[in-house]
Amino acid sequence: NPLPLASALVPSGGATQGGFVVTVTGESFGFVQHVWVGDADCPLAVPPTDTQIQCTVGPGVGATLPLKVRLGGGVVRDVSTPPGATPVVFSFHPPTLSSITPTLSQAFPTLGVQVLLRGENFGSFATEVTVRVGETAAIASVWSGDGAISCTVAPGAGAGLPIYVRVANQDALPPPFSFSYDPPMITSVRPSLGPASGITVVSVHGYNFGPPGGSPPTLSLSRGVLGVSEVSPRSVRVVDD
Repeated sequence: NPLPLASALVPSGGATQGGFVVTVTGESFGFVQHVWVGDADCPLAVPPTDTQIQCTVGPGVGATLPLKVRLGGGVVRDVSTPPGATPVVFSFHPPTLSSITPTLSQAFPTLGVQVLLRGENFGSFATEVTVRVGETAAIASVWSGDGAISCTVAPGAGAGLPIYVRVANQDALPPPFSFSYDPPMITSVRPSLGPASGITVVSVHGYNFGPPGGSPPTLSLSRGVLGVSEVSPRSVRVVDD
């Protein structure tokens, strides 16, 4: 049998839940028995003709996915395009983010917190997802459904950090919100008095000074910046020199 060739695919994209019919136009389709869009099943909606296939796309994820067909005798073939033509591929809709729980008005401690991201087109089956807050990857990102991903935000610090989500080979569109860790809070300074000559080791106690091993915070008196010698999530040792 001649190899099947595709010249057009309509529509060329759709939601990850599938359930819609696509039409493939081309040639040598008369013996096609089954179609795949990437790894997603696309069973025939009507018997094929030599120049057209209509099939119902199943659930899937990913972009620029090629077509495959099963011909008579169980032979599986990739669907090519005529020489010089633009490749015919299909792309599921990219993921989108709409909300985060806890809401951004609640606490996000610098030692990390578990969050639930909601949106669309995360896939209708367990798939690989990656979440980053700023430049830091989240811990244990888990697909929870086509509209939800749960993850643990890694320890960190900062405000207005962008949230990145990747499902299969597609990045989510930029969400309408960012992520902010709780700001630092000072509860005590010991000692609170020192000589005017300086060179005093001072311990500053509080919350949300950042995770161990992170970038040291900047502390200052009205007259200048202090040197940081040791940092923990709840205390900072500085030298007033």
